[in-house]
Amino acid sequence: MNQFAVEIIDALTVACIEWNEYSGRGMCGEQCVSVHCGRDVSEGEVLEAVATVPGALRPTRDQLGLGTVLYWPRAKIDEKEKA
Repeated sequence: MNQFAVEIIDALTVACIEWNEYSGRGMCGEQCVSVHCGRDVSEGEVLEAVATVPGALRPTRDQLGLGTVLYWPRAKIDEKEKA
């Protein structure tokens, strides 16, 4: 996991926002940090939580029908570290 991912995860954890792994457009199966927004958490709450992390206020967005996923392709999660 790179430092950018650690900083985003730390900020989300402090704000009690659940994060997930996600492989977005053009990521070729690589996993990064993401948050699913909708009923439980808003995009505004996520952006407020990561506001102190340099570069985190410009996440990529995917529409998922009933909600949106915000993800940071640079916040990579190493497969080996998850095991």
